[in-house]
Amino acid sequence: MLKCGGSSHCRFYAENKKASEKIKRDTRTQMEIDAENRRKHIQSLKPKMQELVSSLDDRRYLPVRNLTKCYICGEKLLEFSGSRKQCTFCHMEYMDQVAWLADTRPMEGRFVYVMGREKPATATNSRKKERCRFCNNNGKCLDNNSALFRQRCDPEYCERLKKKYPDIKKLEVLKFTGVKYIPLSSMMAINMPKPKQSKLDSATEEIRRNRGVTTPIYLGVYGDKYLIKGGYIWYLAACQCGLFCIPATLELENVRKK
Repeated sequence: MLKCGGSSHCRFYAENKKASEKIKRDTRTQMEIDAENRRKHIQSLKPKMQELVSSLDDRRYLPVRNLTKCYICGEKLLEFSGSRKQCTFCHMEYMDQVAWLADTRPMEGRFVYVMGREKPATATNSRKKERCRFCNNNGKCLDNNSALFRQRCDPEYCERLKKKYPDIKKLEVLKFTGVKYIPLSSMMAINMPKPKQSKLDSATEEIRRNRGVTTPIYLGVYGDKYLIKGGYIWYLAACQCGLFCIPATLELENVRKK
């Protein structure tokens, strides 16, 4: 209204102090209403923020300096440094891996997406780099002393190459004994319960403090992948920290009980 309509038209008019205090207590300003709607909207985005933190897509390898908008809400980012930015709306943080490892602030109540990681070489790239010296450019075996290899050896998975480099066998899936460091890319999880954020933050802090995972996780062989049976929280924390390999075992007695 451009001018006061009088006491008979004003919903904020009170005859006494008690009634006036009740009106003030029950009435919210538009600013307060907007702030409450903002809090509710940010609260509804938290599952999406947690999903982004645990994701393993190629955005992990991009530097933070090239990021201009938030992956969650699309709002502009506030730049604190070349390696750390934060969304002005949902407060999602984006940090390079080096800056994240050097950050000493507690992780509780924060959602941090770690970027700027070094992209690991895949098993296929390693295999092509270490091409068998018995094969020509067409993949044909030239070992005259072994007709069996010419008949059975797949050019992409040379038997001699697998004997010399056992760590680059197909999908790097081997049955082993004891505890070994296994690539995260060879692991998968099926119907694993989602850990609490506080426990995930605690595991992440321990990895940062020890510079790696010290507790082996329990695996099983499932087709051409390793199936995670125990220690799923360490797998998620290792993914969040940008690790490439973590200790694992196929034998339950080698898993340290806590």
